[in-house]
Amino acid sequence: MQVVKSNITQIESGIKNLDCIYDSKNIIKIPQLIKDIINYSCIGGKYIRGCLILDSCPKEINLAVAIELIHSASLIIDDLPCMDNDLIRRGKASTFKQYGEKNTLMTAFLMVNYGYYLIVNEFKEYDIKYLNRFFECIMNLITGQIYDINNENNENTENKDNKDLYLYKTTSIFQLIFCIIFLKKNIEILDEDFINDTKKLGDNLGYMYQISDDMIDYNIDIVNANYIKRNGVVNSKKEFIKCQKEFVNIYEKRIGKKSFFIKNLINKLKKQLNQ
Repeated sequence: MQVVKSNITQIESGIKNLDCIYDSKNIIKIPQLIKDIINYSCIGGKYIRGCLILDSCPKEINLAVAIELIHSASLIIDDLPCMDNDLIRRGKASTFKQYGEKNTLMTAFLMVNYGYYLIVNEFKEYDIKYLNRFFECIMNLITGQIYDINNENNENTENKDNKDLYLYKTTSIFQLIFCIIFLKKNIEILDEDFINDTKKLGDNLGYMYQISDDMIDYNIDIVNANYIKRNGVVNSKKEFIKCQKEFVNIYEKRIGKKSFFIKNLINKLKKQLNQ
C-alpha cells in the first residue's frame, strides 16, 4: 500500500513539474495557462494507468506521466459539449467549464502530443517499428472515441458483438502501457508474440475495466453506450471472468507474479461489477 501511495505522489509531482521541453540547443517553455489546464485536468485522478507503469518499472516516472497526460486528454475531450457534455469530472467542474471549450480542446491536443513526445524520447534509440506500435495504440484510442460517438447516436444495435471497436478507447491505452512495460523489462523484441501478448493483456484488462465501469453507469447510460446493457448482466460477468483468467495467465507468464497493486485492482473491479 505504501508503494502505491508513493507512486501516486511521484506521478502528481511529475505532472506539476511539467514546465519545459529540452533539446540540445533550446528550452521550450510551456505557457502558464496550458500548465494550469494540464494540472486541473490531471491532478486528483486515480492514476491507475500511470501506476501500472511504475508497478513494473519503478523508475520510469516520465513514462507514467506520459500515460496520464494521454488518458486525461481523452477524458477532457470526452466531457466536451460536442461529445458527452459532462459537467462534472473527478468531483469538480469539467475542464471545459473551468477554462472554456476552445482552451480545453487545444490543450488536449498538446497533452496527447506531449505524452507521445515523452514516450518517443524515452525510446528514441529503438527501431521505428516500436514507435509505430506506440502510434497505433494512440490512433486506436481516437478511433474508439469516434466509434463511440457514432454508436451512441445510432439506435441500431446490430453491432453489439463488435466489442473490439466499441472498447478501443479503453483497451488501446492499456495495450500501450504493456508495450512500454515489455520493452523496459527487456521481455522480447517486437515480433508476433510481443504484439499478441501486449494486445491480449491490454484488451483483457480493458474489457474488465469497461464492464466494471458500465455496471456503475448501468442505470444512467443508454443501451448503445453501455456494454452490459448491450450484452446482458450474466454474459457480461462471464466475459469478465474469462478476461480475468486470460489476463492473469499472460501477466504471470510474461511479467511475473501478481503484485499487491494488480491484485487490488482486479478485486476492486470485481467488487464494482458485483455491487
